[in-house]
Amino acid sequence: MKPRQPHAPLRGFDRVVNGRNVHLLNVGDDAYPPVVLLHGCGSLAQEVLAPFRKTGLHIVAPDRPGYGLSDPLPQRLRGPLAQSLWLEDFVDALGFSSLTIAGHSIGCAPAILLARRRPDLVKSLVLIAPFCRPTPEQAMLLLRLAIAPWIGGMFSQHLLYRFADYFGERVMRKAHHPNPVPDTLADFPYRHAASPQSLRMMADELLQFNADMAAVGDEPIPCVTHIIYGMEDAVLDPHWHLDWLVQRVPQARIRLLQGVGHNPHHAASAVVRSALQDAVWAGAIPGRCERPPVAEGLVRTS
Repeated sequence: MKPRQPHAPLRGFDRVVNGRNVHLLNVGDDAYPPVVLLHGCGSLAQEVLAPFRKTGLHIVAPDRPGYGLSDPLPQRLRGPLAQSLWLEDFVDALGFSSLTIAGHSIGCAPAILLARRRPDLVKSLVLIAPFCRPTPEQAMLLLRLAIAPWIGGMFSQHLLYRFADYFGERVMRKAHHPNPVPDTLADFPYRHAASPQSLRMMADELLQFNADMAAVGDEPIPCVTHIIYGMEDAVLDPHWHLDWLVQRVPQARIRLLQGVGHNPHHAASAVVRSALQDAVWAGAIPGRCERPPVAEGLVRTS
């Protein structure tokens, strides 16, 4: 039996930001207000974008620094604080102002930090299963081995990379549990997502996460914010992070979804698309541009 050929990543566009390449996917009509969509740890733009391709909104999804085809930041600058500065530069390079930022999991952290620092720039947030509160460090055995001195390069290149489909499919199933992995991710390029560079980025951003988020004060985030958690999340404890968030976003619109895991954007995509539509058009100037029709099957929640 021939070994299965690895899936190729979905190729979009490249943009140079402060001398570093950023790979991004772009969908929708650029006449509409912009959305920047950020993927989580170990993922890619093509994964987080998949449920939103037919919303009609103007969405730009980058591979975050060090992931996919995007160049990494310096090693000491890979936590959420430095990524929020990168995000600001990325948004400025695209010429966006008064935009919506949506993020999944750890991708929500730089979005939150940028919204606090630049309320003039970020008009609304959509936080999908946000990982934002300092959290007791996990073992992260595979990632620690991948970055270990001497053996890290060999381990990441000859084991994790070679068997990326095997490990990746199991991680993907855990992230979606108790929901099935959707057909839209059947061709997810695990080997591309588990490159040695990406593994290093995963480890570094997790290792720098607690220090950056522990420095966040209690001042409220002023922008319109939607928070969505699946209550069967097997990756994080929704209540642990939600307690931290409600202190800082007291007016947030919160959706807690029963029977949904760590990926509400796939398992409850209609609810998440509805939140994104509402966030994008919050405070829109009547007559400036017409709101696109809601995609068929979209569920409105009051």
